Amino acid sequence: MATLVLGVAGGIIGGPLGALLGAGIGRNIDHRLFGPKPPQGEPVNDGIGLQDSNYGRPIPLIYGRARVAGHVIWASDLVEERSNSRRRSGKGGAQKSGNGRVSYSVSFAVALSSRPIVRVERIWADGKLLRDANGDLLVPVTIRTYSGEETQQADPLIEAHEGAGEVPDMRGLAMAVFEDLPLGEFANRIPNLTFEVVADEPATLDRLLIDIAARAGVPATASPGLNQTFAGLAITHQAEASRILDVIDGTFGFTLAERNGTLAFTAIDEGGIFSPDTNEWGARAERASPVSRLHREREDGQRLPQGIDLRFLDAGRDFQPGLQRARRQQAVARRIETFDSPFALDAPCARRLADWQLVRRWQRQTRLSASLPLAAIAIETGDRILLPEDLGGGEMLVESLRLEDGRLVLEGFPFEASALPTVDPPAASEPFLPIVLAPPGLTRVHFLDFPGIVTEGADLLLPVAMAGVSPAWRGGALLASRDDGESFETVAHADLPAIIGDVLEPPGEGPVGFWDEGSRIRIRLLRSEATLESRSQLAVLNGANLAKVGDEMIRFREAILQTDGSYLLRGLLRGCHGTEHAMAGHQAGEDFVLVDGGGLIEVPLAADLIGRPIPFKAVSVHDDPLAVAGTTAVFAANALKPLSPVHARARRLSNGDIEMVWTRRTRLSGGWLDHADVPLGEESEAYELDILDAAGMTVLRTLTTQTPRAIYPLADQQSDFGTAPVSLTMAVHQISSRVGRGHPWRGTLTL
Repeated sequence: MATLVLGVAGGIIGGPLGALLGAGIGRNIDHRLFGPKPPQGEPVNDGIGLQDSNYGRPIPLIYGRARVAGHVIWASDLVEERSNSRRRSGKGGAQKSGNGRVSYSVSFAVALSSRPIVRVERIWADGKLLRDANGDLLVPVTIRTYSGEETQQADPLIEAHEGAGEVPDMRGLAMAVFEDLPLGEFANRIPNLTFEVVADEPATLDRLLIDIAARAGVPATASPGLNQTFAGLAITHQAEASRILDVIDGTFGFTLAERNGTLAFTAIDEGGIFSPDTNEWGARAERASPVSRLHREREDGQRLPQGIDLRFLDAGRDFQPGLQRARRQQAVARRIETFDSPFALDAPCARRLADWQLVRRWQRQTRLSASLPLAAIAIETGDRILLPEDLGGGEMLVESLRLEDGRLVLEGFPFEASALPTVDPPAASEPFLPIVLAPPGLTRVHFLDFPGIVTEGADLLLPVAMAGVSPAWRGGALLASRDDGESFETVAHADLPAIIGDVLEPPGEGPVGFWDEGSRIRIRLLRSEATLESRSQLAVLNGANLAKVGDEMIRFREAILQTDGSYLLRGLLRGCHGTEHAMAGHQAGEDFVLVDGGGLIEVPLAADLIGRPIPFKAVSVHDDPLAVAGTTAVFAANALKPLSPVHARARRLSNGDIEMVWTRRTRLSGGWLDHADVPLGEESEAYELDILDAAGMTVLRTLTTQTPRAIYPLADQQSDFGTAPVSLTMAVHQISSRVGRGHPWRGTLTL
């Protein structure tokens, strides 16, 4: 049953903003700037985060471009699909079988932002790209995004599951709906998804501050100097507005004042400039004790940082954690302060902000306090006061003010605007190449229709090798058609690549039954990570390093890696598994398949398909089968054909007839057993013997027999040749009741 979770769509900024300003008297009394040290408390952002579906969780607020996990708010039931196939393991050919391949897909919706967005760009699933910047998808899935506008309508897929009129429009909630996401890439579960979401673009500090204030119910203004851009911010944790502003100030810095019920955000170097008369400094109430005109208090330099480490989300590195350092060359202390910023920043911007924080920290080394008459009440926090020359000159940035004994008490620090960095310095991070999804590429497929390789039964289990050239190839499907290409069905899946290659230098003809030390084969493997290895002579004799080269099965002892990446194969056993008939005529460009290298799958082949042309397609995982060109193969069931007889000989009998005898072989286990012949491997024993003309081209007569012996009467010899021949060219076939003639022994015998 589908699941709908709606309680997560709550507000993320809590409480009115009035508490932000304290309980001061008048317009701006006791209004302090945010402290210079990194703000403490719960984070407003947990980095990239993990996707969840917990009831009651707040939905992120996104500004600019950010990477967020979001929350699953609806999910359908899993859809199961089964297909039949069996897999072969390598090194010995042991088989693993079961009920076939089971795959799942699911549809679901993910809430992304509680304020409208512009679009969703890249999507990651379990940390790897599901959709890249070009819009290419790792798996075939339909993704619909909703921006959260007030005209938004309910998603039709969710309505189809839950019922018409039963699904809210979710206006004001940006979300993404996934329809039929295949889960095979993700261990058959919904993966942890993160999204690159674009909201206000470009994102500026002044708009951010005004929006945060507005969400707390307070109007606000911002000075032109706060019109600086940043890559993005995602507020993922519920927090008071004052806490969020604290964090923003810790990264960028600003001053804050109240003016007639409106908050005024001002850049630090954009406050008003006041120049009180020199006689006004040190103002005191009537009959009060004298006060200092200007009090200075200097912090011990050993308590100040020698450097600032700014940790942030690097917008240029897939929003992974980044670090930029600022260092002061002349400093007594060697202490480093670390500040965690929730902002997504470009590395140069983060470097400038780290430098800015360090300068700001050192400017506060000296604390200033003074008193002015109440006539100076127009002064606000963030304003700059010009100090008289007899008090040292320069500027004092007002950080706080209060009324005390009928006078205005100011506190602040010496300020020099020219010391603040204004240009982004070079970033101290390595270049980062964006990741894009490489196409899976084409799938190559080879059928291994050989005796001793195919598993026999009611249906043949035909071994198939599949692989792709592209590094992004992650498997493929074999589709076949029973109706001459009108429709295709999936008959097998390959998750791992078989070891496939191409023959660069083919072998010549060689001996059968003992080592071919004169021939060699040079091949290049299809995939760069695939390897071949040399094996001992005993291991090869016991079945190791079995490979298909064209239509011949061979075994090799030595695999020598060449400087150009190809392999040289030496120490060959030729014509294995009854393929000595294919030893001649090899050519460059033939296919190479390592049979015992793993990755093979077995495809059921019904008996009624033997000898018929079968259209098929090899489709890379998640490719569209309709876009893949098909081809046709005729399965001759070579695996069922009896092997060619051996040791054929002939002699003329006393009556002139010719007796021909031979030794049969078996497609089944051919091990030597004491006092027992090898198994027949066929329903019954039968042979056909073709008598050929002297050129070996024309069949003159065919003899049939149920034993490995035949008689060619003298009368038939004279009819076929006009006389009794002195030599005889013939071809002997063992017969299969399922596929007819097997591979022949062919030769000329002298009588």
